Amino acid sequence: MSEIVVLTPYGIEGGVGDRYPPVQAFTAELRRLGEDRPVTVHHARSLARTAEFLRGLPEAPELVYCCGSSVMEVAAEVLGPSGAKIVYWGSHIEDGACVVNPKPASERIWGVELPMPLYHSHRQFRLLRRLFPKLERVHCMFSIESAFVRGERRARYEEARAGGASWIPSSSRLAAFPGLGKLGELIDVEVLEHPCADADTAAAAASEVTPASPRDASEARACVISCIDCLHVEGALERVADVAHARSVPFVGLNFGAFYERGPLLSFESDLEGAGRLCARTAFDVLFGGAPPERLARHEEYLLRVHPSAASRWGAAWAGLVSSRDHGWLERSLGPLIAAAS
Repeated sequence: MSEIVVLTPYGIEGGVGDRYPPVQAFTAELRRLGEDRPVTVHHARSLARTAEFLRGLPEAPELVYCCGSSVMEVAAEVLGPSGAKIVYWGSHIEDGACVVNPKPASERIWGVELPMPLYHSHRQFRLLRRLFPKLERVHCMFSIESAFVRGERRARYEEARAGGASWIPSSSRLAAFPGLGKLGELIDVEVLEHPCADADTAAAAASEVTPASPRDASEARACVISCIDCLHVEGALERVADVAHARSVPFVGLNFGAFYERGPLLSFESDLEGAGRLCARTAFDVLFGGAPPERLARHEEYLLRVHPSAASRWGAAWAGLVSSRDHGWLERSLGPLIAAAS
């Protein structure tokens, strides 16, 4: 099959599938380079549905572009025997000294490695203190279906869920990411983890987080953070955004790229559209037999995106973060903010 298949689980509201900006960036760059093979875009939140789609193809595509390391792992497993080429962007994280999701070993996989924003370093994590000066607890959600929760980490989360725990202190033996607890110590906050498995329990967990009263970032004692990997759990993040908004709980996203009507308040992001363009250039080289010498390039560009109504919701302390550009979202390099918070 002389075709390119795009696999994407992410995007918010109408910006999914072929309207997801990192997909648009990939396809536009391919066309600019002169590549005109047909492109099929498949959007599915569930990794199981992505695997089912790939198994149902009459023959393997020539190349697959994967949005995220979780989807890349699915494509590598299903298409491995076929010899299909894979390009992707995604994070390969470490927790303390432990590798959480290893980089792919296959010589038929190329990609763009993106450090996980905010969790990447104590300098970035410290930005939470600038946003919420009285912060005491950081509540982090992780999808149990993602590449970041495998093996022993998944087993610990399942044990915690069986015991009825909504939030697991990162210092607990059942935590999946004790290294986050160490980051928390550096900025003097407690870190707790939620194993996100379904929308109802995620919403219930969000309802247990201490609200900010009044609705003022300078008074917030707790916040909720989620990466877009929780989008693998259908409906979970929209429910969390609704609960957080209703209860005045600050909700912070990672790599969202856009917003639901009620949240998150802001999104710390890697440059996913830039990564999509880099993947397109790699794909073009691979398709014409000129694979790059490095199978995994590193791309470190960060953005901060702020919800259009964040300032009106959260008071004067947020006003300096909001711009009239890009529909009221501030989109800028995080470099100056990181330096100021160090």
